[in-house]
Amino acid sequence: MREKVIICAVFGQFCVSGIAGASGSMSMPEITTKYASFSKCKAILIKAHKDDIAAHANDGKVTYKPANADSVKSIHLTEFQTKGVITSKKKQAQYEASAWYHHGCWDENLGKYRISHSFDRMQRRCDGALLRTVSTQGYTLETFDDSLEKQ
Repeated sequence: MREKVIICAVFGQFCVSGIAGASGSMSMPEITTKYASFSKCKAILIKAHKDDIAAHANDGKVTYKPANADSVKSIHLTEFQTKGVITSKKKQAQYEASAWYHHGCWDENLGKYRISHSFDRMQRRCDGALLRTVSTQGYTLETFDDSLEKQ
């Protein structure tokens, strides 16, 4: 499956838009949970949002870690994306969140960092007192970045 993606290389310094031919994703089967009321279901969404914000408080910073014996360092970046809890209709609310993980190592042959990109996405929706949850994991094409200095 080919899908249109936007890859922000160098972690947001410039963006490249194109067709990703070597990307993929896998969704888990939907999980449903019945609560006593819509307000109890929506409270679960609000708590999930609050927990996600706390868990990703330090995201958005590129970190360098030793990758091999030659002291070449790998780079790591996590980005968290959400619009928060959205109430769309009476007794309907949803919460979607995605975490993107970018990991790269210096490629001596190319003289650039080779960076892989993967994501986790959680979609939760309250239809009245019924909570529907779907999680998806995936990846996109790796990118190559020559604007980062070899660490």
